Amino acid sequence: MRSLDSLRGINKTSFSNIDSVIHSNKIGSWLNIQDSNFSCTLFFNTSAFGPDTVMVKYSPECYFYFPLTTSSGTIVLYWDKIIDTKYDFKIIKLINKIDKKYLGKPFMTLKLINDTMMKATYLFPEIAKTLNSADTNRLIFPTLYTFNTDISL
Repeated sequence: MRSLDSLRGINKTSFSNIDSVIHSNKIGSWLNIQDSNFSCTLFFNTSAFGPDTVMVKYSPECYFYFPLTTSSGTIVLYWDKIIDTKYDFKIIKLINKIDKKYLGKPFMTLKLINDTMMKATYLFPEIAKTLNSADTNRLIFPTLYTFNTDISL
């Protein structure tokens, strides 16, 4: 088993722009690690949906998907309720309670700030705050995501 330090370790993979992030075939994922806690994990260009959708892994039994576009070096995620889960986790209950007025609206942007890190901006902070309340042990949607080659599907 690898240590947390190795999970935070040196990434030999790097990205030069947002298009290289969403079209990458590199093995790895985008997440935030704080102490021993992991955020939800972002996967781009998955075989299920391709480069137009981000897959968000909450747990091995729970995924949700958000359509995306790119504009001026930024990834824009649109709110949706595409969920694949085996269990009725608290986060699923919270997602299903979010007002339908947000469906199809941009709710998160991601901008590459260096070759392995993206900054998230939440256009509806109340959504991020609600979803982050689903788990007291970890931040579901953080502000920073780092590419990590040690954590993948």
